Amino acid sequence: MLNRMAALEWASHGITSNLLCPLGAVTDINRELLEDPLVMENLEAAIPAGRLAKVEEIAATVAFLASDESDYVTGTEVVHDGGVTISGQWWR
Repeated sequence: MLNRMAALEWASHGITSNLLCPLGAVTDINRELLEDPLVMENLEAAIPAGRLAKVEEIAATVAFLASDESDYVTGTEVVHDGGVTISGQWWR
């Protein structure tokens, strides 16, 4: 709701507010945990796309939202989760 209120408040000033909701990606912080085949197998089974996002994919979404091409996009949530949210798989 805070994102939507910020979008409404600042839209007339040409300022956008959007929310990026990534499920996750393999990074230096979690690489050791995700190298466990059982952990990765369970994660990938719960994600309809069959894998975690690549850091570059998340960065590309951030770059788009920060670019001039997204000046008219405001008050939205970009769910970057490979389809988990719409599948309901995560909560099984």
